[in-house]
Amino acid sequence: MKKTVLSLAAAALLVTFTPAAGHADPSSCTVTPVPGSASNGGTATCPAHAGDFWFRVAVDCYDAYPSGLRFIGVGYGPWTWAGGDTSATSSVPCNGYVPGSGVAFNGRLEVR
Repeated sequence: MKKTVLSLAAAALLVTFTPAAGHADPSSCTVTPVPGSASNGGTATCPAHAGDFWFRVAVDCYDAYPSGLRFIGVGYGPWTWAGGDTSATSSVPCNGYVPGSGVAFNGRLEVR
């Protein structure tokens, strides 16, 4: 009986001191450019302790030089961990043929 009580007490201590499982809340992150707007790059920002996940920004990049918009590809920011003690950001520029001619649309968050 004594051995069983000690085993139960040890199990209770393990449960008490085992860290809680991580959570993930990508919905707390913000992404620019938002639908209907454009910028010269994209940014995704997650607040401190957003969760145990990696994220990055992705944007559709266009070149506005010499005239009109021409799709040149998708730009991806670096993978960044969202579970730190400070906010985390993933950014990517859209570079066109000449400086300043890149235009980013459709910013989105990718999570893994």
